[in-house]
Amino acid sequence: MNTKISQTILHKIEKENIKPKARWYFVLEHGILWVPGILVTLLGAVAVAGIVYAVMHSGWEYNEFVYKTKVDFLIATTPFLWVISFALFNSLIVKALRTTHLGYRMSAKKIIIGSFTTSIILGCSVYVFDEKFEVDSLIRYPVHIREKGVWSSPEQGRMSGIVEKKYEKALLVRDFENRLWIVDMSGFGSTTFPFVEEGKSIRVLGTTTENVSINTDVNKEYSFVACALFPWEIGGRMHKQIPPKGEFNKPKFRLNNQNPDCESILEEMKGKVRMSERK
Repeated sequence: MNTKISQTILHKIEKENIKPKARWYFVLEHGILWVPGILVTLLGAVAVAGIVYAVMHSGWEYNEFVYKTKVDFLIATTPFLWVISFALFNSLIVKALRTTHLGYRMSAKKIIIGSFTTSIILGCSVYVFDEKFEVDSLIRYPVHIREKGVWSSPEQGRMSGIVEKKYEKALLVRDFENRLWIVDMSGFGSTTFPFVEEGKSIRVLGTTTENVSINTDVNKEYSFVACALFPWEIGGRMHKQIPPKGEFNKPKFRLNNQNPDCESILEEMKGKVRMSERK
């Protein structure tokens, strides 16, 4: 009986010209099976980095001038894109690793926990690298798109852009719609501040005006009186502090115009935000 089976197998090998495969073939095959799992884990790490960046740069420093309530602020700044992506990638990892020669032995729970932990560690590393070297990477994109929309409303007292030139009492700023602004800084006493540098982006709270009597070497297209300045990169390497308990709504890390008129302007801006809430 055994002889007959052996002969049948040998006959089949000869007929189909079956040849043994080299060891490297199986090593390569097993390696390829790991590629989807590794790729999904890396994508999960990018999603984690995006979540961390969005949380660290949520903008609690100025939220009272932009959002009606804390709930609106949280909804607007929650990185839904990255959260959904992370959840999706973690759901795909089980299927991806189950095809490997070791993964089939693992439970779905172990695979998810392992992938989750790896993505968290790698994601935090990506965020730290991005912050250290100021890489304008994919993880910043959703936050920057949202922020540019929020801070491109000079008629509502909010503008932003790149400082092209510094004068004694003014800044020449090109906004994200490529318009040039003369920003009146006379109430600050100086334009020499840590985050106000040529080539750097800033956020400005204030009001538009046609009565800027500051000598510059350019023909101004638009004029803006600055009442408060923020760095564009809120919550990054420069500002690692967390708002004290009970002071979530008090803006920090900003420069204030000492002119009393600016206090009224800022209070009026906050009042308009609160009024729009009641409407």
